[in-house]
Amino acid sequence: MEYCSRVRVLHLVRAVGPTSMPWNDLYDTGRKISPGLMYPVVEINFKKPFANFQKATCADSVRRFVNANPVSGLGLVLRIYYSLRRRNMVLNLHVHNPTLAPIALIAKLFCPKLRVITTQHNDWRYFRFHQKIGLRILARLSAYYIACGRSIAQTIPAGVHQYLVRNGRMGSIPNGIRPYKLSLYDLDPIPLSENINGCKHATTVTAVVVARMVPQKNCFFILRLLKETQVIDRLIWFGDGPEREEIEREIDRLRIADRIELRGRRPRDEVFKSLAENTFYIAASKWEGLSVADLEAVALGCWPIMSDIIQRQEIADVLHIPLFPLTDLAAWVRGIESFLNHSDSVQREMRDRIKKLARKEFDLNATVEKYVQTYRNTYQDPMA
Repeated sequence: MEYCSRVRVLHLVRAVGPTSMPWNDLYDTGRKISPGLMYPVVEINFKKPFANFQKATCADSVRRFVNANPVSGLGLVLRIYYSLRRRNMVLNLHVHNPTLAPIALIAKLFCPKLRVITTQHNDWRYFRFHQKIGLRILARLSAYYIACGRSIAQTIPAGVHQYLVRNGRMGSIPNGIRPYKLSLYDLDPIPLSENINGCKHATTVTAVVVARMVPQKNCFFILRLLKETQVIDRLIWFGDGPEREEIEREIDRLRIADRIELRGRRPRDEVFKSLAENTFYIAASKWEGLSVADLEAVALGCWPIMSDIIQRQEIADVLHIPLFPLTDLAAWVRGIESFLNHSDSVQREMRDRIKKLARKEFDLNATVEKYVQTYRNTYQDPMA
């Protein structure tokens, strides 16, 4: 805590909501762990004429943040920086989106003692061209460049990664979840009963999807999986997006409308209850960051059936669970049936095991403590 009183942090993001975002968790928990360390999050909105405070509902909570356009956002950074410098204090500008690199670059030109910290939240390979340019700029500017998990760090181009490691600027801090909050939803799994073939399975086997309806989430693969497997009686889908109308047409074409329920955006309480009560969590993304939705699902004991992308391998290694290739739909069906072939007691043990491991290994408090220590290090490090 020695250096905390000399350090302040300003988070620069493109969107505060409407769903839960890692920077919101970082801000909320960071304020509790280290009071006074962080300014309110600044959302850069190209349509706003000036910076002002706003409120928005994000993941069931009303959040107060600063809404600014690039020019007024830059002006805010400069005002805070010079105010702190007069008191011999350090400002960490924590950038969470590569499109905000120009703001960080101009701010650094005017404020040479500004400490830029960058978190890369997604797989480098799937950023657009202009975003990759932004990431390269941020890699050069940053006192610390943090990947939200080892798997994300592995996607950084070799030259950029070597530069960051050589200069002691590379770090990896995984996303986290709130175990105490998820524990409120703990309950016994749905009772099992015997079907006409004598095989034990839940009276109604229900799968849950928590995903925006966008190409990244591979929505149509999930629909084909539901069509292919007969052991899932019902699928509940939380999330909305531009592909919804096309998804609804595909549901009709596959004739699975009686087995699927599209709930759209719903309160987190409803999502958590559904994950805690039901059997499977299905996630078929083509790419991801270290997904908080994945972590929450397994920490609620919902058995994961997930794609074998590199980011999920980090979760699989901790939980000792299988992942499934997107090129082999039959493997997904076998994975679902394999879990249901276990006895009631074994299923309970498997779900309890991943629940406990996820809550222990991905605790948000530990994640935020690492970030807070990184912020403090910028005061001590003359090269930052």
